[in-house]
Amino acid sequence: MSRPSILPLVRSSNDSIQNFQSQSKSNAWDISQNIKSESQRTFECSNWRACFIGLILALLISGIGLAVIVTIWQNSSTTATTTVAFTDIIYSQNFTSGVASTAQCPPWTSFVAQLTNRSYTLLRMYGTFDPVGISTNNSTIIENIALALRTSTAYGPVTSNSHSWVVGLCGDGYELSANGSTCQCTNPGYILRPCINHQDYGGINSTTCAGPTQTMTLIFRY
Repeated sequence: MSRPSILPLVRSSNDSIQNFQSQSKSNAWDISQNIKSESQRTFECSNWRACFIGLILALLISGIGLAVIVTIWQNSSTTATTTVAFTDIIYSQNFTSGVASTAQCPPWTSFVAQLTNRSYTLLRMYGTFDPVGISTNNSTIIENIALALRTSTAYGPVTSNSHSWVVGLCGDGYELSANGSTCQCTNPGYILRPCINHQDYGGINSTTCAGPTQTMTLIFRY
């Protein structure tokens, strides 16, 4: 009795094993490629994000730098302004035509008492008939006029800003004149003599004896 052959079974089994091994290798290769592909995509995505964030940071830093440069430039190109404070010592009174200047003398006395030793920068005389008035910025001359009025002493005449300034006695008090002489009826003139105690109290761009009704103002600035 003959025995059946087992070779076909063995061959079939070997073929199955080989097919399985081949499929396993193929699957392993595919899995490996998929992992590699996913890894590359992840790496590329990670690099793209890093580049984007880096670009944003670079733009931000550039903007801050530009803002700093502009601020420095503006500060360096801005002209500083300084406010200079000053003080005015003012005599201003209304005089009535034909009326003695009795009421205007006490304020004048108080005014000249304030003309102490200071660094004066302006003397200005103006009134109803010359609102702009006349002035001098010569500190030395202004200081000497202030001293003469305060101490009731004569000074001048001295020329400054096309006017001849002089302090001198007239009547019961000292006057300030910008006409080069004292106790004169200059017409028109620039004279203040409030303590003469009669109607010839002076005038600003007007008759200085028996002058018209007017307001006269004298300023010393320091």
